[in-house]
Amino acid sequence: KMMMVRRSDRLWRRRQQWIRCLSSTTSTSAPLERRPNRMLRRKVVADLSLRRDALFAEASAAGKRVAMSCSVLIERTPVVMPDPEPWQDAFWEMKAMLKKYDGFDYPQKVKEMLMGHKVPEDLRERNVPFPLAPRVTKADHQNDRRSLERKLKTSLFLVVQGNDDSWFFPEVPVSDDDLTIRAAGDRCLQQKVGSELYTYLLGNAPVAVWYRKFEDQQKDPLLLLLDEGRLEGQEGSFFGVQQYIMKAIIVDPYTTGPVEVDPKTAKDYAWITKDEVDEYFPPEDDMTTYLKYSM
Repeated sequence: KMMMVRRSDRLWRRRQQWIRCLSSTTSTSAPLERRPNRMLRRKVVADLSLRRDALFAEASAAGKRVAMSCSVLIERTPVVMPDPEPWQDAFWEMKAMLKKYDGFDYPQKVKEMLMGHKVPEDLRERNVPFPLAPRVTKADHQNDRRSLERKLKTSLFLVVQGNDDSWFFPEVPVSDDDLTIRAAGDRCLQQKVGSELYTYLLGNAPVAVWYRKFEDQQKDPLLLLLDEGRLEGQEGSFFGVQQYIMKAIIVDPYTTGPVEVDPKTAKDYAWITKDEVDEYFPPEDDMTTYLKYSM
């Protein structure tokens, strides 16, 4: 009976420690951060509507048209679980202690006989019968942003570098042969990133839409594609573009083929995280902020 009292006292103290850790890592503002911000969404939609109306008004005043394009946001989803929060570590430690006292555990020699090899000392405390793969890969140490084996615990997004050194997402103009936006997205994947990239297009509707005008009539990669095949004298007849953004994922990052960019409009590519967007797009640009909402 005395042993049962001591055991219950230890478990009670451990439970109180876990509750204190949980309360210290969870602030009153955390639920508000996870809750969707309706006011922010309404503001983004309202600003987008004003941007659309202004673009079409300026295009009409200039006697030009607004083109339609489809770009694909290609995502490599996380490969490993994210790092646990402190309260999760405390919770799992408490569950391990409960299992240690309430469950049955084989002796270490029996475990080694069942596994056929000795378990390393640093893994015995975690009850893991095999060495764990590193969460930080060689691509992380070398900062190889063309590799899919970096930043395994977060999502990566594909951006391509144009011949004018600007960065953008794979994009194609919507043609008359495209019956749907999804058809344009499939064509964008085939033409701009190659057929070897193992991707899957999510849904039939775009996840976002953006309106922009062509600032540089000579270097914009989409405008160059729009002017291809047009009659002489009709070049530059587009004032801006209505850009539909589709979402695609990498089905298997370890069996997918390489990225093959279109040499007409791009010369390089990179797989970046959401936190690295400001390194490739102007941080003060409205489109950069809107892209972060879409990721």
